Amino acid sequence: MSIILHSPQFRRLFFDRNMAILPATDVIETDDEYLVQVNLPGFGKDDISIESNHEYIKIVAELKEETEDKKEENGVKYLHRERRMQKLVRQISFQKPIESKKAETTFENGVLSIKLPKSEEAKAIKLAIN
Repeated sequence: MSIILHSPQFRRLFFDRNMAILPATDVIETDDEYLVQVNLPGFGKDDISIESNHEYIKIVAELKEETEDKKEENGVKYLHRERRMQKLVRQISFQKPIESKKAETTFENGVLSIKLPKSEEAKAIKLAIN
């Protein structure tokens, strides 16, 4: 069976521009913090929103572009118009509470990095024996 790349079924499966896609994400845990790295190639930092509380972080990247080219060749008028919409959503829940107000974010070369310190209650402590 062959797949026809321009068929409506193929386009719905792989190119639905209104469907949210999960971006590649790494979550690293240390004793003091979580580090979240999300690949968001093609997005700018103004296209990204981050929401967080003490137990989760939600990252939404949304891109909307419209282009329009008009030209005339050999008496024929051409009109080309494309709309590109892409939405990436990732929500990550943490096992231990985080201090979202102390989070640090950077966005470089299409990679969003977020350092989320664990709350003091979540950190392991040593107990003295009486």
